[in-house]
Amino acid sequence: MPRPTRSSTAYGSSGCRTTRRCSSSTPRRCWPGRWAFNHAVTRAALAVCDEIQPEVVHAHDWLVAHAAATLKHHLGVPLVATMHATEAGRHQGWLPGDLNRSIHSVEWWLTYEARRVLACSEYMRWQITQLFELPPAKVDTVPNGVHPQDWKVSAAAVRTVRRTYGSTLDAPLLLFSGRLVYEKGLQDILAALPRLRRRHPGLRLVVAGDGPYGDELRAQARRLRLGKSVQWLGFVPGRQLASLAAAADCALAGAEHL
Repeated sequence: MPRPTRSSTAYGSSGCRTTRRCSSSTPRRCWPGRWAFNHAVTRAALAVCDEIQPEVVHAHDWLVAHAAATLKHHLGVPLVATMHATEAGRHQGWLPGDLNRSIHSVEWWLTYEARRVLACSEYMRWQITQLFELPPAKVDTVPNGVHPQDWKVSAAAVRTVRRTYGSTLDAPLLLFSGRLVYEKGLQDILAALPRLRRRHPGLRLVVAGDGPYGDELRAQARRLRLGKSVQWLGFVPGRQLASLAAAADCALAGAEHL
């Protein structure tokens, strides 16, 4: 039986449409760690299946695609895939290198193998159906949610945060929370801070998160002479993050792929 092929379409900010052919064959460039990870996931899942027979396999994004497809066929159960983002979406509609195209191909394959595909927003649903040419009826939207009670913070906790991280109780306090990767756009926020500080004396930015781009971002902050106006907290647990969010005057989202 020949391998199925299908066009994948990406849309840039200029409205240009880029179409290429991709197949369900395994991409040629994948690093060994991902294979080892999927192998370990498959072995662990099969051990669990000796005791409990699952009714469905649920995969989140491309990183577990190979393990999920293996389990689907071995166990004879449906596969559901949740796509939180796409490689093309993370790069404004482009697939600039071999690695990006490989990841895109795995995403295509995962959505092909899945009986149903879940998206976290209507925009992501539209993007998935366009990129992978899926029938709209195959893709459902299940919005992300939070437990409101987890984000209720006392006034005393808010005052503590502002005393700890703010220059004064009245100066603006900004919050960025997320992985320190290029796609999250913190570099753009840092670039804007000198101008914001001139307009709002005493303004400070709290960065909650860590990631592989952290060293470059800290170096950028030093070049801009931001000094103590940026506080780098690293990973922040849930309760502390709730206090930061309640105390901040503004929460920032600079993601490049939004």
